Amino acid sequence: MHPAIILKSVMAAVLSRTGKAYRNLERISRGKAGILMYHRVLPANGRPPGIEPGMYVCEDTLERHVRFLKANFSIIALDRLLADGKIQTPTDSKPLCILTFDDGWADFFNYAFPVLKSHRVPATIFVPTDFIGTDKWFWTDRLGFLLLRQQKIGFRADPREQQSEDTAVNKILGSSGPLAERLEAAISHLKAFPPEHIENILLNMASVLHADPSPPGRAFLTWEEIREMAASGLVSFGSHTAGHSILTTIGEDMVRQELLQSKRKLLAEKIVSPGFIPFCYPNGNFDPKIARLVRETGYSLAVSTEYGWNGGDADIYALNRIPIHNDMTASRSMFLCRMAGIF
Repeated sequence: MHPAIILKSVMAAVLSRTGKAYRNLERISRGKAGILMYHRVLPANGRPPGIEPGMYVCEDTLERHVRFLKANFSIIALDRLLADGKIQTPTDSKPLCILTFDDGWADFFNYAFPVLKSHRVPATIFVPTDFIGTDKWFWTDRLGFLLLRQQKIGFRADPREQQSEDTAVNKILGSSGPLAERLEAAISHLKAFPPEHIENILLNMASVLHADPSPPGRAFLTWEEIREMAASGLVSFGSHTAGHSILTTIGEDMVRQELLQSKRKLLAEKIVSPGFIPFCYPNGNFDPKIARLVRETGYSLAVSTEYGWNGGDADIYALNRIPIHNDMTASRSMFLCRMAGIF
């Protein structure tokens, strides 16, 4: 475990015992709704390598979270959040809480869904419709796969030689340090690039490393799994665009196409109600023009990745969430501090 995480774990335990964390949580959540943001849910043992640390929680961690939330919050489905176009305020002494999961990973069905069923807790999954039921992978995971391949074969780029005509490829392959840090730095660097440039970079990396450009296996849910979860009455769905493009890196016409294509597919598969279709900005990137397009194309609300709780005056097309991942929330006290805005 990283030293900074160990330090936060110790601090969280102290803040929990002294009651400061609970007082902070009560203050920050009073009269508001908290929307939690999860991504992948993985088994405690046997996690695959090359995954960003901020992209998952373990199954047992999620179980602890749900127990804590049931004791301290009113957990509601996302479609109950709005009343007359505004965030509704709690009807009892407990603040409102909503669970959301981005991307529609296949592991949700195996590890998160059983926890939700066991506790009868609702949640919403935001899916990129072009990936559901396919063997496609996000470019971030393909990048992690290629860096892992580089590590396994012991390839080291010579800074005096150009491995590729693309400077981004040379920069990534020539980086040093632990795999997780290299992956995080490379993803941060590439997020500003348009999708077609990122694709070319990955193909060039695969060529240099003599590797497949994508991991084997299936990453995302199938439509059959989605229908089974929807039928449970616990899991609802929303749009994460069609192709998971970062919307601020593409033109307005492409943004509109991403929004409409995803919405039509969700309606065609009959897993959303025409009266309530929520949206989630990929990577949290949006601006007022994109938010306007989301509203105009018929979405009911949109969630961001900005930390915060939502009061009655919140912009329903720029709703805050509380990002959750395993490193920061593995213990009850750390989860408490994360919810309270301390970490």
